[in-house]
Amino acid sequence: MDERKEQLLREIAESESELADLEKACKSADEEESRLREELESDRNERKKREEGMETLQADHSKMREQLDELTWRQMSVENETAKMSERLDVVKQRLESARLAIGNPVDVEGKLSEVK
Repeated sequence: MDERKEQLLREIAESESELADLEKACKSADEEESRLREELESDRNERKKREEGMETLQADHSKMREQLDELTWRQMSVENETAKMSERLDVVKQRLESARLAIGNPVDVEGKLSEVK
C-alpha cells in the first residue's frame, strides 16, 4: 500500500506541477490577449484619425477647387474686360489723332510729332 500511496503522491505532485505550468501558460495567454486587444484598439483609433484626416483633406481640396474655379472665372472676366478696354482705348486714340490732324495739330496721342501727309 505504501507503494500505491507513493505512486499517487507522485501523480498528485506531477498533476500539481502540470497545473501550475498550465496556469502560467493561461496567465501568459491572457496577458498576450490583453496586449493584442490594446494594440488592436490603438490601431483602430489611429485608422479612425487617418480617415477623419482624409475626410478633412478631401473637404479642403473641394473648397480649394471651388476657389480655384472662381478665381479662374474672375481672371478670365478681367482679361475680357481688359481686352475690351484696350480696344476702346485704341478707338479713342484713333479718333483723337484724326481730330488733331484735322485741326492741323501735328502731335499724336503719345506726344510724338506726326508726319503730316
